[in-house]
Amino acid sequence: MQRGSWIPLEGEITVAHAALTNAQRKVSAIGNVLGSTNSLTVDLSHRTEEFLELRAYGTGIDADSNILEVYAARGENDDYTHVGTLTCTTGTMVVRGGSDLYIDTFSWSATDDAFELFTVNGGNNDVAKAWLNTNGYDRLLFVVSTLASTDFRIEVAFVHRIEMPGTSVELVGQGVSLDTIITEQTAQGLSLDSMVTDLAALEVLGTVTKAVEVVDDWTAVAQNTIVESSEIDVSANKSTTLMIQAFLDTTTVQDANGADFIIQGSAAASGDEDWHDISTVAAQLVGTATTDLIEDNPLAAAATSLTLTGHALTVEGIWIGIEDGTLANSELIFVKSQSTNAVVALDGTTNSHALNTAVFNVALSRVDKIDNDSYQRLRVLFDNTQDPDGSSFNYKLSVTKRTF
Repeated sequence: MQRGSWIPLEGEITVAHAALTNAQRKVSAIGNVLGSTNSLTVDLSHRTEEFLELRAYGTGIDADSNILEVYAARGENDDYTHVGTLTCTTGTMVVRGGSDLYIDTFSWSATDDAFELFTVNGGNNDVAKAWLNTNGYDRLLFVVSTLASTDFRIEVAFVHRIEMPGTSVELVGQGVSLDTIITEQTAQGLSLDSMVTDLAALEVLGTVTKAVEVVDDWTAVAQNTIVESSEIDVSANKSTTLMIQAFLDTTTVQDANGADFIIQGSAAASGDEDWHDISTVAAQLVGTATTDLIEDNPLAAAATSLTLTGHALTVEGIWIGIEDGTLANSELIFVKSQSTNAVVALDGTTNSHALNTAVFNVALSRVDKIDNDSYQRLRVLFDNTQDPDGSSFNYKLSVTKRTF
């Protein structure tokens, strides 16, 4: 048998049968109660896969509502357990070019909460699918207690949990633990962000909150020094994104070693003995900055055109830093175009700047995303010792925190 192929269950249901009474559930005697026209069975005794995937179809019309009773048992001497009811609504998608129509919506109502089943509905009259955890049972029995269609048929496939394309929302909706979801869906190649988005939509994790904070406004880093950022409390965060802006503020050459940004985390809520390097962003702000002076008197906030005293900044498509006399009012702008003695910024300036404010053209703006499940605190070390006779620079550190 080809791996993953659909297997039609033998027979078709053309007659409804009421849900089985307790007295009718003995496995060895089920043939006295049910036949091939009112039930379908699945033999699981030789299967090793954890899940049975199911889809259904039949002769009917759009919106037919068929109610499928699901039973499970272990061995001939067992009695069938009624594990739940699957309401199956017919759509309009045609089965393999014929006249039968697929079920496009499944709705599960469990009578045995320990039985794991989840559904993905087709939407737009596509094919609905259900995944049943076989739970060690060796047989499943399907009975249609309400048959709105003329007939009802089932196809199955056998899959391992890790092979299933189920969404985080559906998994949680059926009681699967978050740890299991993250482990198994990561193995499928799904990102944590996509799972978080799905789970948040179901309010499993609560509302996703994004908060942006300025950790350190523009701060000077002298040549041949290391500056430690303010500490960032991430104890309540699921993820944290660090946003770093920086620019050289002299025309002294910064050699190929540049400056290093060392991101550190601590699992301790306080104290300095448990800092660990998460990553080092090496060789930043390399080069020799060219400088110019703003000729506008003053340059207004929201301005996009900067008149300069010289024609030194001739490169387009780069960040440049404006070093304001009040350092906290400094900012980066992205050069869209330039002409003689002027540059045009992609976006307007945030602050106004006085006549003769200096502008420098070795600058950067970057983000570093931290999955900080293991950390209580973060910080960044701005290491300007890699070139001992290089340039000073300024940095600004902001953070986006995602909490639930």
